[in-house]
Parts: sequence; structure tokens; C-alpha cells
Amino acid sequence: MPELVWTVTCRTILTDAESNSVSYIEAIHGLAARKLPSRLPKVMVGTVWKSSTDDDALRIRLRVEAPDGSELVAMELPEVKFDHQYQRLNVNMAGMEVPDAGDYSIVVERFTRRRWREEARVPFNIAVADDQLPREAGAPQSAPTG
Repeated sequence: MPELVWTVTCRTILTDAESNSVSYIEAIHGLAARKLPSRLPKVMVGTVWKSSTDDDALRIRLRVEAPDGSELVAMELPEVKFDHQYQRLNVNMAGMEVPDAGDYSIVVERFTRRRWREEARVPFNIAVADDQLPREAGAPQSAPTG
């Protein structure tokens, strides 16, 4: 049965055609918007899965929960057949509507037998940028498009 190795949010994911090595560029934990509601720019969710057998299959779903706990997005990916021990699955979240500031959750789930099982919950903060104030260390540096 496939197991999640890790999940990361970033701007860009590059795979070298020759070596098959992957670079996750500009890891991010949140964004700052000039106004809300807004839409996300390119935000990638990168995942790596490990299987104990080469003929395993994997069904995953990404959900985004708003700060109030409501579900904004539920996106099921097509089933993936493993042909190697490790499998990378990447999803672009660009264009997702962001209604309010606060702490969102990107939830990664795997289908097991007859139910969805949560494998990871990645926090993602949306703030409203104030161009008049200096940025504090650790504050989001990117901005959703509006």
C-alpha cells in the first residue's frame, strides 16, 4: 500500500530530463494579498509517495479548508499505477478563490479500501499586505493575483 513520504508547497517544480532529479523552487507557507477576495497565483503542491510493490495503485485527493473549517476545494486526481518504488504527484493550485485572510489547510488524502484517509495537513496562511508597514521576518513574500 502506498505511503506518503512528504508534501511541500512551492512556486515551481522542475524535473531534470536527464537525471530525473527534482528541484522545488521557492518553498512558501503563505501569501499576502493587496485585497481580498483574490485568486491564487501559481502555487504547487508537491508530493512523494513510496510503495512496497511495483504494481501498486494510488488514488489521492487534495482538499483546501478555509480558516472557518469550510471546504473550498476538493480535487481528486486520476488513479496512478506505480512502475517504480517512488511516485511524485504535483498539483497546481493556481486560480483558487481565496475569500478571506487567515490560516488555511491543504489536506492530502489517500483512498484506502472504502474511505478517504488524511495523510498530511499543510498550513497555508493568507494575509492582507500593508504596503506602508515594513515586513516582519517570516511574513509571506508573495501575492495572490486579484
